Amino acid sequence: MVHVPSKKSVKKKSIAEKSLYLNTSIDAVLFEGITEYDAKDAGFSVIKNLGLLPEEEINKISSMGKYEKNVYIGKLRGSNSELSRGMTKGLREAVYEFIKVNEIPDEQILSIKNDAVFVIGNLKMKVLEINGVFFSRKNNYTSYHYIAGKEFYYNSVRNEITTKGITIPKGEIGRA
Repeated sequence: MVHVPSKKSVKKKSIAEKSLYLNTSIDAVLFEGITEYDAKDAGFSVIKNLGLLPEEEINKISSMGKYEKNVYIGKLRGSNSELSRGMTKGLREAVYEFIKVNEIPDEQILSIKNDAVFVIGNLKMKVLEINGVFFSRKNNYTSYHYIAGKEFYYNSVRNEITTKGITIPKGEIGRA
């Protein structure tokens, strides 16, 4: 016998609970301001504040430069599924709390990319540090377009376009 749950018994995840989210119902945002809030040194902050590694390992990682630290943590995460699950859960919880504490309405969340939240409009954030994870304003954009599964963010002040969702094969990088 097959059990098909009714719609009432299926709990739908809130936007704030997702690690990856894109509001695909929005094709464009024009002249409204979009801010990217990024979790600074997210992976290490979660490891340190949740005690996911022994203290001596945390101290060792603390002394590393940014690139070396990211490579080291990436290798550890790849070989330790428990660490990986703990980091994912800790980061997801920090992003969730950041959204909830700052009362960011779902309709103003354009996108969530693991450790970054893209917010439409100029909201004042009340709290930037959640469980030892510090969120900072990383980028500001004046316009956004979603075209053919790709995201285009434009900053008219700097005349810069940032794209998301475009993958360049390794062999093509640097070719003109």
